[in-house]
Amino acid sequence: MLIRLNSTLRGQAGIHALAVELPAGTSVRDALAQTSNSNPAVHSVLTDARGEVRTDLVIFRNGRNIRFQEGLDTTLATGDKLDLFPE
Repeated sequence: MLIRLNSTLRGQAGIHALAVELPAGTSVRDALAQTSNSNPAVHSVLTDARGEVRTDLVIFRNGRNIRFQEGLDTTLATGDKLDLFPE
């Protein structure tokens, strides 16, 4: 799976994209939490002070906003792409 950081998130994390290996069926919430925990450069970009996925992120799965799917509980499949933008 590919996670792309867009706009100011890129500058904050110092990277443009991350390729991550996750099992099919992983939720967006779990994918971002695992990515954040394994990559210190993106931890503060993806999580708030409590370690939860930031609520001010706009997240697209394969070009579709997850707010119109199942939100952070949207299930991911092999080959999916997540695009993250600041709100």
